[in-house]
Amino acid sequence: MKLLLVADPADASVLSGEFTRPAVALPSVDWGREAVLVVDMGEQRTAGYGVTVVGVSRGESGEIELKLEVRRPGPGSFVAQVITHPHAVTRVPREWLTGATVVARDQHGKELIRQVVSL
Repeated sequence: MKLLLVADPADASVLSGEFTRPAVALPSVDWGREAVLVVDMGEQRTAGYGVTVVGVSRGESGEIELKLEVRRPGPGSFVAQVITHPHAVTRVPREWLTGATVVARDQHGKELIRQVVSL
């Protein structure tokens, strides 16, 4: 799982991958006041994977906390053999992004990402 900061609409918003390089659809953003965080699950070789940002907040310590819902196919699941590139996009205030640490946790509270971001 990776985190990408998009601070300007001209920034590269194409995810890396061996077989697919999907473009990220950016929501309506006020680029003067907001930026975008992209959570990227990377290239997957089957269907059944997904990630959704269900909450974003700023903790008392200044950390940006992302709450994610992560889906993976269960053991023995029948899934389509297709290359996918699950990712999720959320807007955050620019004022939060000066040397801040982003911490992303899944629905079980497991920490998946801890990364310093800065504009």
